[in-house]
Amino acid sequence: MALVYDSNGRAFFNGERIPRTTQICALLAPRWPAHAYYLRKGKLIHLITEWEDSEELDESSVDPNLFGYLEAYRSFKRITRWKTLQSEISFFHEKYRYCGRADKIGFFDSKWNWVIDIKSGQPHESDKLQAPAYLFGLKSQGEKVERCGDVYLGSDGTFKFVEVCDPTERFLKFLAGLKKWRENGNSE
Repeated sequence: MALVYDSNGRAFFNGERIPRTTQICALLAPRWPAHAYYLRKGKLIHLITEWEDSEELDESSVDPNLFGYLEAYRSFKRITRWKTLQSEISFFHEKYRYCGRADKIGFFDSKWNWVIDIKSGQPHESDKLQAPAYLFGLKSQGEKVERCGDVYLGSDGTFKFVEVCDPTERFLKFLAGLKKWRENGNSE
């Protein structure tokens, strides 16, 4: 059997309810309730960057209100020399029993493979927990990722890249949240 999601987005592995990385991050560093508009906007920005990487993007299909985010991503790739190897990589951490979907695996002009998370909002404490959870989740499946960070794309075409410099420490906090999630009876 494999990882499956129900109609409410809850994850199950072999019938056992398991948390997604975003659930644990929200438990540890809650944000205000996200409005449907911002959730949809974030999904569209992720799709735009994915299609940009695969060279399938038709610029004319990009909503003018989102074009600045595309320009920010292009600027990020050009200035940092980022090369995407994979996008939207699903994983299941068998030992710690959580799952997620990392935005991108790739590299800069270095020998290190990175996992990066694309963000279109303001930096938040939960961001520092999410990328390390992706890093260790992907490593548990044999991916050769060594570092992690967040790319904040701005609607004005600018970007900010933030490396998570202490991923092991952050992952230990994430694991504490995972334990809390289980103690709370697998609540949302």
